[in-house]
Amino acid sequence: MKSKLYIVVLLVSPVFCQQIFAQANTSLSNLVSPTAVNQNLTPGLTNSLSAGSTTKNWKSIYIGTEYYLKNFRIIHAPGATNFFTGPNAGNPATTGTNNTALGDNALAVTTTGSFNTGLGFTALNKITAGSRNTASGYQAMYNSVGGSYNTATGERALYSNSWGGNNTATGSAALYANTNGAGNSAFGYRALFSNTTGNSNIAIGTAALYSNTTANNMVAVGDSALLKNTAAFNVAVGSKALMNNTTGRSNVALGYKALDLNVSGQGNTAIGYYADISTNNLNNATAIGAYAQVNTSNSLVLGSVNGINGAPATVNVGIGTNAPTQRLHVVGTQLLDGNLTFATGTASIQFANPGATPAPMMYMFPSGTVNTDRMVIAHSPAYPTWGLRYSDLSDDFDFLGNGTSVMRIDLSSQYVGIGTTTPAYKLDVCGTIRAKEVRVETGWCDYVFEKDYKLRSIEELEKYVNDNKHLPGIAPAAEIEKEGLKIAEMNKAMMEKIEELSLYVIQLNKENKKLQAEIEALKQQ
Repeated sequence: MKSKLYIVVLLVSPVFCQQIFAQANTSLSNLVSPTAVNQNLTPGLTNSLSAGSTTKNWKSIYIGTEYYLKNFRIIHAPGATNFFTGPNAGNPATTGTNNTALGDNALAVTTTGSFNTGLGFTALNKITAGSRNTASGYQAMYNSVGGSYNTATGERALYSNSWGGNNTATGSAALYANTNGAGNSAFGYRALFSNTTGNSNIAIGTAALYSNTTANNMVAVGDSALLKNTAAFNVAVGSKALMNNTTGRSNVALGYKALDLNVSGQGNTAIGYYADISTNNLNNATAIGAYAQVNTSNSLVLGSVNGINGAPATVNVGIGTNAPTQRLHVVGTQLLDGNLTFATGTASIQFANPGATPAPMMYMFPSGTVNTDRMVIAHSPAYPTWGLRYSDLSDDFDFLGNGTSVMRIDLSSQYVGIGTTTPAYKLDVCGTIRAKEVRVETGWCDYVFEKDYKLRSIEELEKYVNDNKHLPGIAPAAEIEKEGLKIAEMNKAMMEKIEELSLYVIQLNKENKKLQAEIEALKQQ
Protein backbone atom coordinates (compact mmCIF):
# COMPACT_ATOMS: atom_id res chain seq x y z
CA MET A 1 0.00 0.00 0.00
CA LYS A 2 1.19 3.50 -0.78
CA SER A 3 0.53 6.28 1.71
CA LYS A 4 -0.51 9.72 0.58
CA LEU A 5 1.24 12.68 2.23
CA TYR A 6 0.68 16.31 1.47
CA ILE A 7 3.48 18.62 0.45
CA VAL A 8 3.25 20.48 3.74
CA VAL A 9 5.12 17.60 5.43
CA LEU A 10 8.08 18.12 3.15
CA LEU A 11 8.07 21.88 3.69
CA VAL A 12 8.51 21.63 7.47
CA SER A 13 10.72 18.55 7.82
CA PRO A 14 14.22 17.60 6.61
CA VAL A 15 13.49 14.42 4.75
CA PHE A 16 15.26 11.55 3.11
CA CYS A 17 13.86 8.39 1.58
CA GLN A 18 15.40 4.99 1.92
CA GLN A 19 17.38 3.87 -1.09
CA ILE A 20 15.60 1.09 -2.87
CA PHE A 21 17.17 0.89 -6.30
CA ALA A 22 20.67 1.64 -7.61
CA GLN A 23 19.51 4.03 -10.29
CA ALA A 24 17.73 7.23 -9.17
CA ASN A 25 16.23 10.48 -10.27
CA THR A 26 18.13 13.29 -8.55
CA SER A 27 15.70 16.15 -8.92
CA LEU A 28 12.04 16.90 -9.20
CA SER A 29 10.37 19.17 -11.71
CA ASN A 30 6.89 19.84 -12.99
CA LEU A 31 5.90 16.20 -13.23
CA VAL A 32 2.74 15.26 -15.05
CA SER A 33 2.45 11.83 -13.47
CA PRO A 34 3.90 10.11 -10.38
CA THR A 35 7.64 9.44 -10.70
CA ALA A 36 9.65 7.01 -8.59
CA VAL A 37 12.49 8.49 -6.54
CA ASN A 38 15.11 5.75 -6.34
CA GLN A 39 17.79 7.70 -4.43
CA ASN A 40 17.86 9.76 -1.26
CA LEU A 41 16.17 13.08 -1.72
CA THR A 42 18.29 15.54 0.27
CA PRO A 43 17.75 19.18 1.11
CA GLY A 44 19.69 22.02 -0.51
CA LEU A 45 22.42 24.17 0.99
CA THR A 46 19.88 26.41 2.66
CA ASN A 47 18.08 23.45 4.23
CA SER A 48 15.26 23.99 1.79
CA LEU A 49 13.57 21.74 -0.68
CA SER A 50 11.68 23.04 -3.64
CA ALA A 51 8.93 20.62 -4.38
CA GLY A 52 6.22 22.84 -5.78
CA SER A 53 4.82 26.30 -5.49
CA THR A 54 4.79 28.42 -2.34
CA THR A 55 1.04 28.11 -2.17
CA LYS A 56 1.36 24.47 -1.18
CA ASN A 57 -0.70 23.20 -4.03
CA TRP A 58 1.73 20.70 -5.45
CA LYS A 59 0.55 17.27 -6.37
CA SER A 60 0.45 14.49 -3.78
CA ILE A 61 3.63 12.73 -2.78
CA TYR A 62 3.66 8.93 -2.81
CA ILE A 63 6.03 7.02 -0.49
CA GLY A 64 6.73 3.32 -0.53
CA THR A 65 6.34 1.72 2.95
CA GLU A 66 8.33 3.84 5.40
CA TYR A 67 8.97 7.48 6.28
CA TYR A 68 12.03 8.58 8.26
CA LEU A 69 12.78 11.61 10.42
CA LYS A 70 16.25 12.25 11.93
CA ASN A 71 17.33 8.74 11.05
CA PHE A 72 14.29 7.24 12.78
CA ARG A 73 11.49 5.44 11.05
CA ILE A 74 8.46 7.55 11.97
CA ILE A 75 5.71 6.40 9.61
CA HIS A 76 5.20 2.98 8.13
CA ALA A 77 2.29 0.71 7.37
CA PRO A 78 3.33 -2.92 7.23
CA GLY A 79 0.75 -5.44 6.21
CA ALA A 80 -2.63 -4.51 4.85
CA THR A 81 -4.28 -2.58 7.70
CA ASN A 82 -1.60 -1.44 10.17
CA PHE A 83 -0.43 2.15 10.60
CA PHE A 84 2.42 3.22 12.86
CA THR A 85 3.59 6.77 13.57
CA GLY A 86 6.53 7.73 15.77
CA PRO A 87 10.21 6.87 16.11
CA ASN A 88 10.46 3.08 15.88
CA ALA A 89 6.74 2.73 16.45
CA GLY A 90 5.40 -0.63 15.30
CA ASN A 91 7.22 -3.73 14.07
CA PRO A 92 7.80 -3.80 10.30
CA ALA A 93 7.69 -7.60 10.42
CA THR A 94 4.30 -7.88 12.13
CA THR A 95 1.74 -10.26 10.72
CA GLY A 96 -1.07 -8.82 12.80
CA THR A 97 -3.74 -6.55 11.37
CA ASN A 98 -5.61 -3.39 12.24
CA ASN A 99 -2.96 -2.11 14.65
CA THR A 100 -2.35 1.60 15.21
CA ALA A 101 0.60 3.19 17.02
CA LEU A 102 1.35 6.86 17.64
CA GLY A 103 4.40 7.56 19.79
CA ASP A 104 8.06 6.74 20.28
CA ASN A 105 8.47 2.92 20.35
CA ALA A 106 4.75 2.38 20.70
CA LEU A 107 3.83 -1.19 19.70
CA ALA A 108 7.53 -1.64 18.92
CA VAL A 109 7.71 -5.45 18.84
CA THR A 110 4.17 -6.55 17.97
CA THR A 111 4.15 -9.71 15.87
CA THR A 112 0.80 -11.52 15.69
CA GLY A 113 -1.42 -9.22 17.74
CA SER A 114 -4.27 -7.43 16.01
CA PHE A 115 -6.67 -4.55 16.63
CA ASN A 116 -4.29 -2.86 19.08
CA THR A 117 -3.97 0.90 19.54
CA GLY A 118 -0.99 2.46 21.31
CA LEU A 119 -0.84 6.23 21.81
CA GLY A 120 2.11 7.63 23.74
CA PHE A 121 5.79 7.10 24.42
CA THR A 122 6.45 3.31 24.52
CA ALA A 123 2.74 2.58 24.87
CA LEU A 124 2.19 -1.17 24.39
CA ASN A 125 5.96 -1.35 23.86
CA LYS A 126 6.43 -5.09 24.43
CA ILE A 127 3.19 -6.52 23.16
CA THR A 128 3.61 -9.39 20.73
CA ALA A 129 0.54 -11.60 20.62
CA GLY A 130 -2.11 -9.65 22.52
CA SER A 131 -5.08 -8.25 20.62
CA ARG A 132 -7.76 -5.60 20.93
CA ASN A 133 -5.86 -3.51 23.46
CA THR A 134 -5.95 0.28 23.70
CA ALA A 135 -3.17 2.13 25.52
CA SER A 136 -3.05 5.91 25.71
CA GLY A 137 -0.37 7.66 27.74
CA TYR A 138 3.31 7.61 28.59
CA GLN A 139 4.36 3.94 28.92
CA ALA A 140 0.76 2.85 29.17
CA MET A 141 0.66 -0.97 29.11
CA TYR A 142 4.45 -0.87 28.65
CA ASN A 143 5.16 -4.49 29.63
CA SER A 144 2.09 -6.14 28.18
CA VAL A 145 3.00 -9.20 26.11
CA GLY A 146 -0.08 -11.20 25.33
CA GLY A 147 -3.04 -9.79 27.21
CA SER A 148 -6.14 -8.86 25.24
CA TYR A 149 -9.16 -6.59 25.54
CA ASN A 150 -7.38 -4.15 27.85
CA THR A 151 -7.82 -0.37 27.94
CA ALA A 152 -5.23 1.86 29.61
CA THR A 153 -5.53 5.64 29.69
CA GLY A 154 -2.95 7.62 31.60
CA GLU A 155 0.76 7.75 32.32
CA ARG A 156 1.96 4.20 33.11
CA ALA A 157 -1.56 2.89 33.39
CA LEU A 158 -1.44 -0.95 33.39
CA TYR A 159 2.35 -0.51 33.17
CA SER A 160 3.33 -4.01 34.35
CA ASN A 161 0.54 -5.94 32.67
CA SER A 162 1.85 -9.12 31.06
CA TRP A 163 -0.95 -11.51 30.16
CA GLY A 164 -3.87 -9.97 32.03
CA GLY A 165 -6.98 -9.38 29.94
CA ASN A 166 -10.24 -7.45 30.00
CA ASN A 167 -8.83 -4.74 32.26
CA THR A 168 -9.64 -1.03 32.17
CA ALA A 169 -7.27 1.49 33.76
CA THR A 170 -7.90 5.22 33.59
CA GLY A 171 -5.55 7.49 35.51
CA SER A 172 -1.85 7.87 36.14
CA ALA A 173 -0.40 4.53 37.34
CA ALA A 174 -3.84 2.97 37.58
CA LEU A 175 -3.44 -0.83 37.80
CA TYR A 176 0.30 -0.15 37.63
CA ALA A 177 1.52 -3.50 39.01
CA ASN A 178 -1.06 -5.72 37.35
CA THR A 179 0.54 -8.69 35.62
CA ASN A 180 -2.04 -11.42 35.03
CA GLY A 181 -5.12 -10.06 36.78
CA ALA A 182 -8.22 -9.97 34.58
CA GLY A 183 -11.54 -8.19 34.47
CA ASN A 184 -10.40 -5.28 36.65
CA SER A 185 -11.51 -1.66 36.31
CA ALA A 186 -9.51 1.19 37.86
CA PHE A 187 -10.35 4.88 37.52
CA GLY A 188 -8.17 7.42 39.30
CA TYR A 189 -4.58 8.17 40.24
CA ARG A 190 -2.96 4.92 41.41
CA ALA A 191 -6.29 3.15 41.68
CA LEU A 192 -5.64 -0.61 42.15
CA PHE A 193 -1.95 0.34 42.01
CA SER A 194 -0.54 -2.85 43.60
CA ASN A 195 -2.88 -5.37 42.01
CA THR A 196 -0.97 -8.21 40.38
CA THR A 197 -3.24 -11.22 39.85
CA GLY A 198 -6.50 -10.11 41.46
CA ASN A 199 -9.56 -10.46 39.23
CA SER A 200 -12.90 -8.71 38.76
CA ASN A 201 -12.17 -5.71 40.98
CA ILE A 202 -13.51 -2.18 40.55
CA ALA A 203 -11.69 0.85 41.95
CA ILE A 204 -12.86 4.43 41.37
CA GLY A 205 -10.95 7.25 43.04
CA THR A 206 -7.42 8.27 43.95
CA ALA A 207 -5.57 5.31 45.51
CA ALA A 208 -8.76 3.27 45.70
CA LEU A 209 -7.85 -0.38 46.44
CA TYR A 210 -4.22 0.74 46.36
CA SER A 211 -2.70 -2.20 48.28
CA ASN A 212 -4.70 -5.05 46.82
CA THR A 213 -2.51 -7.65 45.14
CA THR A 214 -4.34 -10.95 44.61
CA ALA A 215 -7.84 -10.56 46.06
CA ASN A 216 -10.90 -10.80 43.81
CA ASN A 217 -14.39 -9.38 43.46
CA MET A 218 -14.08 -6.08 45.29
CA VAL A 219 -15.58 -2.65 44.69
CA ALA A 220 -14.03 0.59 45.96
CA VAL A 221 -15.49 3.98 45.06
CA GLY A 222 -13.88 7.05 46.61
CA ASP A 223 -10.40 8.33 47.29
CA SER A 224 -8.41 5.91 49.47
CA ALA A 225 -11.38 3.56 49.66
CA LEU A 226 -10.06 0.10 50.66
CA LEU A 227 -6.60 1.68 50.56
CA LYS A 228 -4.78 -1.06 52.53
CA ASN A 229 -6.97 -4.00 51.63
CA THR A 230 -5.54 -7.36 50.57
CA ALA A 231 -8.59 -9.59 51.15
CA ALA A 232 -11.55 -10.40 48.89
CA PHE A 233 -15.25 -9.65 48.47
CA ASN A 234 -15.24 -6.17 50.06
CA VAL A 235 -17.30 -3.20 48.86
CA ALA A 236 -16.44 0.37 49.86
CA VAL A 237 -18.25 3.45 48.56
CA GLY A 238 -17.16 6.78 49.96
CA SER A 239 -14.02 8.74 50.62
CA LYS A 240 -11.69 6.67 52.83
CA ALA A 241 -14.32 3.98 53.33
CA LEU A 242 -12.73 0.79 54.73
CA MET A 243 -9.41 2.61 54.37
CA ASN A 244 -7.61 0.65 57.11
CA ASN A 245 -8.94 -2.80 56.28
CA THR A 246 -6.16 -5.27 55.52
CA THR A 247 -7.31 -8.89 55.84
CA GLY A 248 -11.03 -8.53 56.54
CA ARG A 249 -13.32 -10.12 53.94
CA SER A 250 -16.90 -9.68 52.77
CA ASN A 251 -17.37 -6.22 54.29
CA VAL A 252 -19.60 -3.42 52.94
CA ALA A 253 -18.99 0.25 53.76
CA LEU A 254 -21.03 3.15 52.37
CA GLY A 255 -20.16 6.67 53.48
CA TYR A 256 -17.22 8.87 54.41
CA LYS A 257 -14.82 6.84 56.58
CA ALA A 258 -17.39 4.09 56.95
CA LEU A 259 -15.88 1.04 58.73
CA ASP A 260 -12.73 3.09 59.27
CA LEU A 261 -11.65 0.98 62.27
CA ASN A 262 -12.14 -2.37 60.58
CA VAL A 263 -8.83 -4.17 60.01
CA SER A 264 -9.48 -7.91 60.04
CA GLY A 265 -13.21 -8.17 60.74
CA GLN A 266 -15.39 -10.08 58.29
CA GLY A 267 -18.96 -9.71 57.09
CA ASN A 268 -19.43 -6.24 58.59
CA THR A 269 -21.68 -3.54 57.14
CA ALA A 270 -21.60 0.21 57.80
CA ILE A 271 -23.89 2.67 56.03
CA GLY A 272 -23.60 6.36 56.81
CA TYR A 273 -21.16 9.14 57.57
CA TYR A 274 -18.57 7.77 60.04
CA ALA A 275 -20.66 4.62 60.59
CA ASP A 276 -18.27 2.16 62.16
CA ILE A 277 -17.45 -0.70 64.51
CA SER A 278 -15.82 -0.14 67.89
CA THR A 279 -12.97 -2.64 67.55
CA ASN A 280 -10.99 -3.80 64.54
CA ASN A 281 -11.97 -7.48 64.48
CA LEU A 282 -15.75 -7.73 64.85
CA ASN A 283 -17.64 -10.12 62.58
CA ASN A 284 -21.12 -9.86 61.08
CA ALA A 285 -21.74 -6.50 62.76
CA THR A 286 -23.92 -3.82 61.13
CA ALA A 287 -24.17 -0.08 61.83
CA ILE A 288 -26.67 2.04 59.88
CA GLY A 289 -26.87 5.82 60.09
CA ALA A 290 -24.51 8.75 60.51
CA TYR A 291 -22.14 8.15 63.47
CA ALA A 292 -23.78 4.78 64.16
CA GLN A 293 -21.41 2.41 65.94
CA VAL A 294 -21.76 -1.28 66.79
CA ASN A 295 -19.48 -2.90 69.37
CA THR A 296 -20.63 -6.53 69.35
CA SER A 297 -20.32 -9.19 66.67
CA ASN A 298 -23.51 -10.56 65.12
CA SER A 299 -25.38 -7.37 66.01
CA LEU A 300 -27.31 -4.62 64.22
CA VAL A 301 -27.37 -0.98 65.37
CA LEU A 302 -29.75 1.58 63.86
CA GLY A 303 -28.76 5.19 64.38
CA SER A 304 -26.31 7.02 66.57
CA VAL A 305 -26.07 7.34 70.36
CA ASN A 306 -25.20 10.74 71.79
CA GLY A 307 -21.53 10.92 72.79
CA ILE A 308 -20.53 7.64 71.16
CA ASN A 309 -18.36 7.70 68.03
CA GLY A 310 -18.61 11.50 68.02
CA ALA A 311 -22.39 11.48 67.64
CA PRO A 312 -24.06 14.79 68.61
CA ALA A 313 -27.47 13.22 69.29
CA THR A 314 -29.30 9.95 69.86
CA VAL A 315 -31.49 8.74 67.03
CA ASN A 316 -35.10 7.57 67.33
CA VAL A 317 -36.08 4.75 64.97
CA GLY A 318 -39.48 4.80 63.32
CA ILE A 319 -41.26 1.96 61.56
CA GLY A 320 -44.48 2.99 59.89
CA THR A 321 -43.98 6.60 60.98
CA ASN A 322 -41.81 9.48 59.83
CA ALA A 323 -41.88 11.20 63.21
CA PRO A 324 -40.67 8.71 65.86
CA THR A 325 -40.82 10.01 69.43
CA GLN A 326 -39.13 7.08 71.20
CA ARG A 327 -36.02 4.99 70.62
CA LEU A 328 -38.22 2.55 68.69
CA HIS A 329 -41.56 3.87 67.48
CA VAL A 330 -43.66 1.35 65.57
CA VAL A 331 -47.02 2.14 64.00
CA GLY A 332 -48.85 -1.01 62.97
CA THR A 333 -49.00 -4.66 63.95
CA GLN A 334 -45.77 -6.42 64.91
CA LEU A 335 -44.91 -10.10 64.63
CA LEU A 336 -42.35 -11.50 67.07
CA ASP A 337 -40.93 -14.98 66.67
CA GLY A 338 -39.04 -15.10 69.94
CA ASN A 339 -38.87 -13.73 73.47
CA LEU A 340 -39.25 -10.10 74.54
CA THR A 341 -36.74 -9.51 77.33
CA PHE A 342 -36.30 -6.43 79.53
CA ALA A 343 -32.70 -5.65 80.37
CA THR A 344 -33.41 -4.08 83.79
CA GLY A 345 -35.74 -4.79 86.67
CA THR A 346 -37.12 -1.26 86.53
CA ALA A 347 -38.56 -1.63 83.01
CA SER A 348 -42.24 -2.33 82.46
CA ILE A 349 -44.93 -2.47 79.80
CA GLN A 350 -47.02 0.66 79.59
CA PHE A 351 -50.26 1.08 77.68
CA ALA A 352 -51.80 4.35 76.59
CA ASN A 353 -54.82 5.69 78.46
CA PRO A 354 -57.91 4.03 76.98
CA GLY A 355 -60.41 5.83 74.81
CA ALA A 356 -64.17 5.45 74.77
CA THR A 357 -64.01 1.94 73.28
CA PRO A 358 -60.56 0.59 74.14
CA ALA A 359 -59.25 -2.54 72.50
CA PRO A 360 -57.97 -5.45 74.59
CA MET A 361 -54.53 -4.84 76.06
CA MET A 362 -53.33 -8.26 74.93
CA TYR A 363 -54.56 -11.16 72.80
CA MET A 364 -53.49 -14.71 73.59
CA PHE A 365 -54.26 -16.10 70.11
CA PRO A 366 -54.66 -14.63 66.63
CA SER A 367 -57.79 -16.73 65.97
CA GLY A 368 -59.59 -20.00 66.71
CA THR A 369 -61.37 -21.48 69.74
CA VAL A 370 -59.58 -24.81 70.19
CA ASN A 371 -56.01 -23.60 70.48
CA THR A 372 -53.49 -25.62 72.47
CA ASP A 373 -53.21 -24.79 76.16
CA ARG A 374 -50.57 -22.18 76.77
CA MET A 375 -48.92 -20.36 79.62
CA VAL A 376 -50.00 -16.73 79.88
CA ILE A 377 -47.44 -15.84 82.53
CA ALA A 378 -44.62 -18.13 83.67
CA HIS A 379 -41.95 -17.75 86.32
CA SER A 380 -38.87 -17.91 84.08
CA PRO A 381 -37.35 -20.00 81.28
CA ALA A 382 -36.04 -22.36 83.96
CA TYR A 383 -39.52 -22.76 85.52
CA PRO A 384 -41.99 -22.59 82.64
CA THR A 385 -44.75 -24.57 84.44
CA TRP A 386 -45.13 -22.21 87.37
CA GLY A 387 -47.65 -19.47 86.65
CA LEU A 388 -50.95 -18.89 84.86
CA ARG A 389 -52.15 -21.10 82.00
CA TYR A 390 -55.15 -20.65 79.71
CA SER A 391 -57.05 -23.62 78.25
CA ASP A 392 -58.90 -22.53 75.12
CA LEU A 393 -60.93 -25.71 74.65
CA SER A 394 -62.34 -25.81 78.21
CA ASP A 395 -62.25 -22.02 78.51
CA ASP A 396 -60.62 -21.79 81.92
CA PHE A 397 -57.57 -20.34 83.65
CA ASP A 398 -55.33 -22.54 85.77
CA PHE A 399 -52.80 -21.35 88.31
CA LEU A 400 -50.06 -23.95 88.12
CA GLY A 401 -47.46 -25.07 90.60
CA ASN A 402 -44.89 -27.30 88.94
CA GLY A 403 -47.39 -28.13 86.20
CA THR A 404 -50.23 -29.01 88.61
CA SER A 405 -53.38 -26.91 88.82
CA VAL A 406 -53.79 -25.42 92.29
CA MET A 407 -56.64 -23.11 91.37
CA ARG A 408 -59.01 -23.11 88.42
CA ILE A 409 -61.36 -20.43 87.15
CA ASP A 410 -63.98 -21.85 84.80
CA LEU A 411 -65.19 -19.00 82.58
CA SER A 412 -68.11 -21.01 81.20
CA SER A 413 -69.70 -22.15 84.48
CA GLN A 414 -68.28 -19.19 86.41
CA TYR A 415 -67.06 -21.62 89.06
CA VAL A 416 -63.81 -21.26 90.97
CA GLY A 417 -61.99 -24.27 92.32
CA ILE A 418 -59.16 -24.20 94.86
CA GLY A 419 -57.49 -27.55 95.29
CA THR A 420 -59.85 -29.07 92.73
CA THR A 421 -59.97 -29.02 88.93
CA THR A 422 -63.70 -29.81 88.80
CA PRO A 423 -65.43 -27.04 90.76
CA ALA A 424 -69.18 -27.66 91.14
CA TYR A 425 -70.00 -24.42 92.93
CA LYS A 426 -69.20 -20.75 92.63
CA LEU A 427 -66.36 -21.36 95.08
CA ASP A 428 -65.31 -24.95 95.53
CA VAL A 429 -62.47 -25.40 98.04
CA CYS A 430 -60.77 -28.67 98.83
CA GLY A 431 -59.11 -27.85 102.13
CA THR A 432 -59.39 -25.67 105.20
CA ILE A 433 -60.61 -22.10 104.91
CA ARG A 434 -59.59 -19.44 107.38
CA ALA A 435 -61.38 -16.12 107.35
CA LYS A 436 -61.90 -13.20 109.69
CA GLU A 437 -65.42 -12.85 108.45
CA VAL A 438 -67.81 -14.66 106.16
CA ARG A 439 -70.84 -12.75 104.95
CA VAL A 440 -73.80 -14.80 103.70
CA GLU A 441 -76.67 -13.12 101.95
CA THR A 442 -79.86 -15.21 101.90
CA GLY A 443 -83.43 -15.21 103.24
CA TRP A 444 -83.47 -14.90 107.07
CA CYS A 445 -85.76 -16.44 109.72
CA ASP A 446 -87.47 -13.56 111.56
CA TYR A 447 -90.75 -15.10 110.41
CA VAL A 448 -90.53 -17.13 113.65
CA PHE A 449 -91.72 -14.09 115.54
CA GLU A 450 -94.74 -13.57 113.36
CA LYS A 451 -98.11 -14.11 115.14
CA ASP A 452 -99.17 -16.79 112.69
CA TYR A 453 -96.00 -18.83 113.13
CA LYS A 454 -96.89 -22.26 114.41
CA LEU A 455 -94.45 -23.25 117.12
CA ARG A 456 -94.29 -26.92 117.97
CA SER A 457 -95.18 -27.84 121.48
CA ILE A 458 -92.50 -29.25 123.71
CA GLU A 459 -94.19 -32.59 123.52
CA GLU A 460 -94.19 -32.51 119.70
CA LEU A 461 -90.56 -31.46 119.65
CA GLU A 462 -89.66 -34.24 122.04
CA LYS A 463 -91.44 -36.82 119.94
CA TYR A 464 -89.73 -35.56 116.69
CA VAL A 465 -86.27 -35.72 118.25
CA ASN A 466 -86.91 -39.20 119.61
CA ASP A 467 -88.13 -40.38 116.23
CA ASN A 468 -85.54 -38.66 113.91
CA LYS A 469 -82.53 -38.15 116.14
CA HIS A 470 -82.13 -34.52 114.97
CA LEU A 471 -83.99 -31.25 115.27
CA PRO A 472 -86.72 -30.46 112.76
CA GLY A 473 -85.36 -28.34 109.86
CA ILE A 474 -81.77 -29.41 110.55
CA ALA A 475 -80.08 -31.78 108.07
CA PRO A 476 -79.18 -35.13 109.58
CA ALA A 477 -75.52 -36.07 110.02
CA ALA A 478 -75.59 -38.61 107.19
CA GLU A 479 -76.76 -35.99 104.72
CA ILE A 480 -74.09 -33.49 105.79
CA GLU A 481 -71.39 -36.14 105.55
CA LYS A 482 -72.55 -36.98 102.05
CA GLU A 483 -73.29 -33.55 100.57
CA GLY A 484 -71.39 -31.24 102.86
CA LEU A 485 -72.53 -28.48 105.16
CA LYS A 486 -74.52 -25.76 103.49
CA ILE A 487 -73.47 -22.81 105.59
CA ALA A 488 -76.21 -20.44 104.53
CA GLU A 489 -78.99 -22.96 105.03
CA MET A 490 -77.45 -24.23 108.26
CA ASN A 491 -77.05 -20.73 109.68
CA LYS A 492 -80.65 -19.97 108.79
CA ALA A 493 -81.89 -23.23 110.34
CA MET A 494 -79.82 -22.70 113.48
CA MET A 495 -81.14 -19.14 113.83
CA GLU A 496 -84.64 -20.53 113.42
CA LYS A 497 -84.00 -22.94 116.29
CA ILE A 498 -82.51 -20.17 118.41
CA GLU A 499 -85.56 -17.99 117.82
CA GLU A 500 -87.87 -20.95 118.55
CA LEU A 501 -85.86 -21.57 121.70
CA SER A 502 -86.43 -17.93 122.63
CA LEU A 503 -90.17 -18.43 122.22
CA TYR A 504 -90.01 -21.53 124.42
CA VAL A 505 -88.14 -19.54 127.06
CA ILE A 506 -90.77 -16.80 126.92
CA GLN A 507 -93.52 -19.37 127.32
CA LEU A 508 -91.74 -20.98 130.24
CA ASN A 509 -91.23 -17.57 131.84
CA LYS A 510 -94.93 -16.80 131.55
CA GLU A 511 -95.85 -20.17 132.98
CA ASN A 512 -93.28 -19.71 135.76
CA LYS A 513 -94.75 -16.33 136.73
CA LYS A 514 -98.22 -17.82 136.76
CA LEU A 515 -97.07 -20.62 139.05
CA GLN A 516 -95.30 -18.12 141.33
CA ALA A 517 -98.50 -16.13 141.67
CA GLU A 518 -100.46 -19.22 142.53
CA ILE A 519 -97.84 -20.22 145.12
CA GLU A 520 -97.97 -16.78 146.75
CA ALA A 521 -101.77 -16.98 146.89
CA LEU A 522 -101.62 -20.37 148.59
CA LYS A 523 -99.14 -19.04 151.15
CA GLN A 524 -101.53 -16.28 152.19
CA GLN A 525 -104.45 -18.60 152.88
